[in-house]
Amino acid sequence: MRRLLLLCIPVLTACASTSEHLSKRAPALTYDIVATYPHETSAFTEGLLLHHGVLFESTGLPGRSTLRRTDRAAQLSCSVGISRETFGEGIGVLSGYLYQLSQSAPTVHVYDIRDLAPVDTLSLPGGGWGMTSDGRRLIVSDGTARLRYFEERMRHMETLEVTEHGRPVERLNELEWVNGDIYANVWPSTRVVRINDQSGEVTGWLDLSAIAAQANTNDKDKDKDSVPNGIAYDQKRNTLLVTGKYWAKIYELRLHDP
Repeated sequence: MRRLLLLCIPVLTACASTSEHLSKRAPALTYDIVATYPHETSAFTEGLLLHHGVLFESTGLPGRSTLRRTDRAAQLSCSVGISRETFGEGIGVLSGYLYQLSQSAPTVHVYDIRDLAPVDTLSLPGGGWGMTSDGRRLIVSDGTARLRYFEERMRHMETLEVTEHGRPVERLNELEWVNGDIYANVWPSTRVVRINDQSGEVTGWLDLSAIAAQANTNDKDKDKDSVPNGIAYDQKRNTLLVTGKYWAKIYELRLHDP
């Protein structure tokens, strides 16, 4: 009997630890879908943003990466082809320029936001996955639990560690800054976390699993990649626009705090 008791102790401890962690998860944020808009199903979405009512999107994959400008009806007004070697990643806007990360090289491509004319290519040590801006700095994720802040010439300024009740939140991807919070896709899950941009603490999360289920393409090769990835904030309507890789729609969400 003593041996059996000793074997049970670690199991009970592990269960208690798991239960404690789940009870400490940040609160879920509920939402209403207030509108949907068409989205190009060939787009391997890596970045999404809304700037003065204009929607910008970065797509990935070698030889297929693009930077495009559209309206909500998916009417394309401008598209920039990228070199076949470049794998497009997240995008951000600062001081009238649009910045696009590249997965294939530790660089950032810079464009004039008015016509997407190429302006510069800057070095970014360590590369990046997602990008946004707080209006003063560019904020970059790299698939870890850290966010790095840069000035407009990509000089590193500071690093923010993201945690949920003391535990690092890994695989942060596409980002969007919203009034002092940063929303981040957690790749490859259907979860979006809301991060306090001062403390790095996760203060809430969105479950997009129901929306993601509608995005099934009936194409096994595409379905394994068709995860949520793309968050844009509509300041005028105070809503979030979300989409994913190969999705047929962009969803406009109105969030509700618990």
